[in-house]
Amino acid sequence: MSANRPASADIRASVLDPLQMTSEQDRQLHGKTCARCPRQDDLRPGGMAYVRSGQDGTGRLGYPVNVCPDHADTGGAW
Repeated sequence: MSANRPASADIRASVLDPLQMTSEQDRQLHGKTCARCPRQDDLRPGGMAYVRSGQDGTGRLGYPVNVCPDHADTGGAW
C-alpha cells in the first residue's frame, strides 16, 4: 500500500447500514474511490459490497465496487 494513502475500513467486510453510512463509504460504494482507501485513479473491479434493505433490515443489496492497484489482491473479483 502506498505510504501516502492510508487504508480505510474495507467496505466489503460487512453489510452497511444505509442510514449510517459516511460520505467516504458512499463514495466507495458507488465506485468513485477504492473500496479500501481514498484513491480515485486507476480503479478496477474489486468485488461486491452490501447494504441492508427492507423494512426489517434483513435484506441485502449488492453493489460492485472498485479497488486501486495497491489493493487489487484483496477481496474477491466479480
